[in-house]
Parts: sequence; C-alpha cells; structure tokens
Amino acid sequence: MDEQQVKFRDLGSLLYDDVGTGILATAIEQHGIQGWDRYDRFVDFKPDSSEAHLALDLLAAQAAWSRDESDDTPSPLEAAVGPDNPFAR
Repeated sequence: MDEQQVKFRDLGSLLYDDVGTGILATAIEQHGIQGWDRYDRFVDFKPDSSEAHLALDLLAAQAAWSRDESDDTPSPLEAAVGPDNPFAR
C-alpha cells in the first residue's frame, strides 16, 4: 500500500489561500504545529510550545491588521520577507 506524501504548507501559504486566522489558531491550540527546529529538523511542536505560541502571535498580528480598515501599511504577512520570514518556518 502506497502512502500519500503530504506537502508541508506554511502559515503564509495558508493565509494567502484564505484559510482564516481563527481556523488556524484553533488548529494550533488543539493540535500544535509542525515546522523546523533550531537544528533545521522538521518536527511536531506541542500546543504549549514556544513555537506554537509564536505562530499564534503571528496569526493574532495578522488578524488585528485585517480588522483595522484605516491601516494602509503592509500586513504582517506581506512585510515578512526573506530567509527569516516567520510565516514560512
């Protein structure tokens, strides 16, 4: 039986595909998050991990930006570019 390979989707790509910040936050709070640790290993992080809390903080910043209709600055997602983009980790 062949196992299907699941492609990793980072927070940024999920947000660009219009997956809501609330849906993502609930999933992280209930199940944790996957990503790369400081040794560049792909691992599962528990919901109470610092990595999960960072992801939740990123989602909260994005949600706050989207609620502020007078804010004409780039969103946190749009402003996060380059190799240290936290939405891609």
